Amino acid sequence: MCLPARRSAAISWRFYPGADARRPEGRPGRGRKGGRPKKLSAKELKTIRTLLHSNEVPVQDVAAQFGVNRSTLYQNVGASNQASN
Repeated sequence: MCLPARRSAAISWRFYPGADARRPEGRPGRGRKGGRPKKLSAKELKTIRTLLHSNEVPVQDVAAQFGVNRSTLYQNVGASNQASN
């Protein structure tokens, strides 16, 4: 069975979950944001930057203090601050 492209697109659109909540042409969908929530707040990141910049506390100890992995610190703070550690 061969349906015209317009008809098949209309049929398949009904099967996408949340299709009615989306908006056309790239506009945001009713205030919803996707993705994983951030592990560290802006205030925590500022504290982490201060601790790492002082070079008194090892990165591993800072990560343990905030309950994250070292890689999370490097991703959020940036590797340039930890070059000396």
